[in-house]
Amino acid sequence: PIEDEFAFASDSDLVRLLLEPEDAWVPSQYPTESVERLADGRTEVVLEVSATPWLSRLLLRIDPATEVTLVANGESLGGVRSAAAARILRRYD
Repeated sequence: PIEDEFAFASDSDLVRLLLEPEDAWVPSQYPTESVERLADGRTEVVLEVSATPWLSRLLLRIDPATEVTLVANGESLGGVRSAAAARILRRYD
């Protein structure tokens, strides 16, 4: 298992993703703390994130309707996705 070979930085954050059904592949590709299939078809995934650029790239790959929050305080991290998308769009101006 990837968890046996990968160690996160001590200052990592736990992030909760509420994934749409088409993004149910995420927990099979990345180490997770927990995975729960919800009655509405979404998947709640908690994963450890040690680098915002990595999270940005993941959020750009998955459905924009995905809710992303810090587990510690419930703070929305939707701005991470928006900022990454804005940086990409500026390259095309």
